[in-house]
Amino acid sequence: MSLKRISDCGEEEEATFDFLEAVLKAIHVCYLAKQDLCDGENTFNSLLLYPFLNVVCFFVAETVAESNIEFKVGEAFLKSMSKQLKKSSAINDSCQYKADGLKIYLDKEIEVALLGTSSHFRSNDKAKRSFDHHKGAYGALAMMKNIADDYCFANAETFSKLKVLFVHAADDKVFLWSINFIKECSMFEMWEEKALEINPSPSAKSVFIPECISFYLYMKVQSHKAKLFLKINSQAFHLKDDRRRRQGWNGLTWPFLFSPPSPEA
Repeated sequence: MSLKRISDCGEEEEATFDFLEAVLKAIHVCYLAKQDLCDGENTFNSLLLYPFLNVVCFFVAETVAESNIEFKVGEAFLKSMSKQLKKSSAINDSCQYKADGLKIYLDKEIEVALLGTSSHFRSNDKAKRSFDHHKGAYGALAMMKNIADDYCFANAETFSKLKVLFVHAADDKVFLWSINFIKECSMFEMWEEKALEINPSPSAKSVFIPECISFYLYMKVQSHKAKLFLKINSQAFHLKDDRRRRQGWNGLTWPFLFSPPSPEA
């Protein structure tokens, strides 16, 4: 029986019930899995991460008119980083950024979230986790820079309202990090928005299921805000006003942000 039939509900409540039902189905698949969940990074991604991230993307697309959000699974080059490397004449495979998954708005192929998975489920490789955390921060900055390039007539105040997301899966946890620009101090802030401990043991389901729903519902809200923000401000971002160009985000903020890594590093 569909959850939305439990009681009479409005359109907004119906969408929430649909989302809840989809998350519960993804959790159910985890409990049905017979394979070893710790058997490699691909298993971690395919059973414990991708189904939930696909649900988030699908329901953001459903709730924002003319939204073309998709989650690209599997290792993929971060196009935001590739564009910055190309502009810096440093394009080569050793400098490329490979993400374990990307959240893309297809209207302009704008990347606003990336996934980094640090080895297999319940891996205790702290060095790998630390490296991927710093790598994800640079990837998120590249996404922000790419948005700034595409919407080069916006000002710093406008961009301070935008967050890009980094989903980091390590050990038995998933962390949702955000990066946004703080206008008052002209710095970028990386903030842990929320974390989820993954415990697919049936004995822990009374704790894990509510926390899992809360985590991905929060991620959906943040993704919804990002898409809605870009859509609402799209026309303003493209206003070709010379004064705004001189005072815009690119000129104020970015000259020293991006320095591509050395291929020898």
